[in-house]
Amino acid sequence: MPIYTYRPERVYTYLKAITDTLTAHFDSATATLYVSPTGGFASGNSGYHELAKVQEFDVDSSYTIEGVLLWFGYKMQLSAPTDSSAIDFVLYNMDSTASINGIGRFVPRTLLQSKEVLIADVDTSQDFTSGINVWNFPSFIVYHNYAIGMRFEKLHMKDTIALFSSTNGDPPVQSLSWEYWQGGWNTLLNN
Repeated sequence: MPIYTYRPERVYTYLKAITDTLTAHFDSATATLYVSPTGGFASGNSGYHELAKVQEFDVDSSYTIEGVLLWFGYKMQLSAPTDSSAIDFVLYNMDSTASINGIGRFVPRTLLQSKEVLIADVDTSQDFTSGINVWNFPSFIVYHNYAIGMRFEKLHMKDTIALFSSTNGDPPVQSLSWEYWQGGWNTLLNN
């Protein structure tokens, strides 16, 4: 799930100290969508019936987070326009452990923030500057890895949605994209 860097021309440091980028995992990434063989997308809902997709962020030292940008690359709403089909934007602590391919890994557990968003309200413009969905929440300090993404339990079975993904091999850090299915978290690379 891609996160892109915003580099303002001028930062007024006397107004507010900002961190405009959490990590540089995606600076060289090419945005793409991978179609699932069962319908849907690898970076969204698919015929595999996964319940969530999230992106993990490394935390080397604590910092404050107050919002995120999500760039959706595809949306098809076949449910009635008046239907309440929705996704939840989610932010999890990576505060549980699981064995992933025989290796102990921290996985999402504690839900820190969530926001329901109707599918009808999700912007899927192909242009990064106009296709961004901004999710702001009360700021808080993160001390260890966390994950941001979406859950699909409220999504109508006829609807499809996907975030843009980085092209396979682009990010310098692998195995940070997660999905939840059959009662457990798995990396996308693991599947």
